[in-house]
Amino acid sequence: MSKPAAEPAFSPRAVLSMLIAGLVGFVGLGVLTAYAPELKARSQGGENALSRSAVGYAGLVRLLQAEGTPVVVSRAKAPPSRDGSGLVVFTPPPGTPPSALKAARTPGSRRTLVILPKWGFTPDPDHIGWARAGGLTPPFLAASVIRGTPKLQVDRRAGAGMTRLHTVGEGFGGMDGLATGSVQSLQTIRFEGANVLLADDAGWPLLLYVGPDTYALTDPDLMDNEGLASL
Repeated sequence: MSKPAAEPAFSPRAVLSMLIAGLVGFVGLGVLTAYAPELKARSQGGENALSRSAVGYAGLVRLLQAEGTPVVVSRAKAPPSRDGSGLVVFTPPPGTPPSALKAARTPGSRRTLVILPKWGFTPDPDHIGWARAGGLTPPFLAASVIRGTPKLQVDRRAGAGMTRLHTVGEGFGGMDGLATGSVQSLQTIRFEGANVLLADDAGWPLLLYVGPDTYALTDPDLMDNEGLASL
């Protein structure tokens, strides 16, 4: 007598279900892998264009977009510029070495704006994407990314207060006399042979040319979420 045929361990429907589940899981893993750095940036609340914390720059991105300015947020290096249009905004954390700024610069004539850090912070465990202030970062860490300049000195104004922007030379005439909001411990830098473009009421530099095609904004609170929180 012939033995009855053994029944399959899995029905065709079960096999199909497992294949679909495996495919969905594989696609999901690929998506998470691709977007993990961006999701991490949103949740860490650091000095980046996706962060909504006080030291982040999500507000600057939204402001530029609302004004009709094309904005590209990317983890990759910006492509070369053929006509010199566009501006790369580089927001390094404290302690960033000058080599990182060199790597961030793009070939061609596209300019780079470096926004120097000022605040230390820790992630807020109670609110994802928020940060808790950790006080002022040491001056040598705030200016480390441009540390190659000679006799660099970081100065901070005591307390909080507003100031006005004063142009030095040509190129920013439309900004002369503009008032800032209240800034805590306004940070400025000085160095030998500095090419100052904007200064505060006391004549201390706020925007400098540190070349080549590179500018440094001395205080992040002039552009970060904390600074843009109110008119």
